[in-house]
Amino acid sequence: GVLSLAFPAILGNGRALGQIAFDVAIPVGLLAALLVFKVVATVGTIGSGAAGGTLTPSLAIGAAAGALAGAAWSALWPGVPP
Repeated sequence: GVLSLAFPAILGNGRALGQIAFDVAIPVGLLAALLVFKVVATVGTIGSGAAGGTLTPSLAIGAAAGALAGAAWSALWPGVPP
């Protein structure tokens, strides 16, 4: 809950994080932090026994991981879009 005050994109089913990842509109460090925080929030929520799905958060986490991989590839191969 405390993380969501500074990073509201980790709340909900993951649509916000997925949209941010697909837009590639934020710095890589912030995207990496959002990825880690979304994993922590999702695992904590499911671990506490909350009812809900895992598909949409998994898609958002995968989108953020893919955006990070694309950014790394762009750094290794300049001029290639993520």
